[in-house]
Amino acid sequence: MGTCNRNCSNKNKLLQGILLGALAGAAISMLDRHTRETTIECAKKGYRQTREIIENPDIVIGQVKETSNKIRSTIESITEDVAVITNQVEAIKDITPQLASVVKETKEVFTEESKEDEHV
Repeated sequence: MGTCNRNCSNKNKLLQGILLGALAGAAISMLDRHTRETTIECAKKGYRQTREIIENPDIVIGQVKETSNKIRSTIESITEDVAVITNQVEAIKDITPQLASVVKETKEVFTEESKEDEHV
């Protein structure tokens, strides 16, 4: 059990080190003016979007429903296409033996005619 406590403590130190390193990296990155301006603009945009969602949830719900309907419609269309293709494959499977039979009969007829022409 002592090992588990030591490992857990080491993992906590590792996590703390990773977080501190990330914070230090972020702070150093903010020294660059372009990075700072871009980050501020992205944060403002995120704030505006979040506020809009909170103030007008019906718009977001409508967009989600619309997207859901489009996805459902696409799935139904794909399902119908797959059914048509499956039916066509089945029809081709049925035609193939018939076609093979017709080709065989045609070959036999030509072979017989060829033999008759040789005898004449």
